[in-house]
Amino acid sequence: MSKRFVIKVLPKEKQVKGVKYGLRIDHPSALGNVYGLTEKELKELRDLIDEALKQ
Repeated sequence: MSKRFVIKVLPKEKQVKGVKYGLRIDHPSALGNVYGLTEKELKELRDLIDEALKQ
């Protein structure tokens, strides 16, 4: 499994305007803010999102 993504619940003092979660993407794309994902990475990201929403 790739460790390219991390999703965390932000500390209360950093939660602004309803923003509760932080997403870090390692090895950003050379395409600027467009990130190319493999099917496996996309599934992993979906799993991380589902896991974060359960907390």
